[in-house]
Amino acid sequence: MTDVVTILAVKISVFLKILWRQRLCEYYTDQAKQSLTSTHRKP
Repeated sequence: MTDVVTILAVKISVFLKILWRQRLCEYYTDQAKQSLTSTHRKP
């Protein structure tokens, strides 16, 4: 039982890490886009 629990925990942790990285990438890309558009809008 402990082996199954540990395997599930590792899989869940890896899945959460991947989701967290995707969220961070999306957040940073959005911030970069906003900064680029704001700088371009300035005369």
